[in-house]
Amino acid sequence: MPLFWSSRYKVKSFNSEMIGEYLRRHDIKFLRGRDGEFIALFQIDPRLPGECLHIVLHTSQQIYVMLALLPAAILPRNRSPVEVANNWNVEKRWPRAYYSNDHGLILDWQLDFTPGICQALVDHFTSIFLAGVALCAQELYNASR
Repeated sequence: MPLFWSSRYKVKSFNSEMIGEYLRRHDIKFLRGRDGEFIALFQIDPRLPGECLHIVLHTSQQIYVMLALLPAAILPRNRSPVEVANNWNVEKRWPRAYYSNDHGLILDWQLDFTPGICQALVDHFTSIFLAGVALCAQELYNASR
């Protein structure tokens, strides 16, 4: 069967099940909130028990919202969190970083899929976001040691 006939390449309205399909296919364990958001926790370092990277993926109408909340334990102690976010945005620009007093350092990416999207592109964008988060977490962790 030709590649373009696969259902993964059929354009359809974006929905939360497309996120769930990606997570299940990549064997990423997750929790599902009452509002439909997906939450995945990743351990940064076994020597930091209880310190996890939180990934939140959800839909807001046809907007795909991807957030990562980075634990304070991986932030360099010699720089303010706002400075860390600003430096990341200048050097990398993506995913966007900002600091919240309530949630700490946050990385996010929001995409409007109003015209529709295929599963293959949802997978691609999710993988790119997770790779960007992993890069940021690794750089911060290395700088904090």
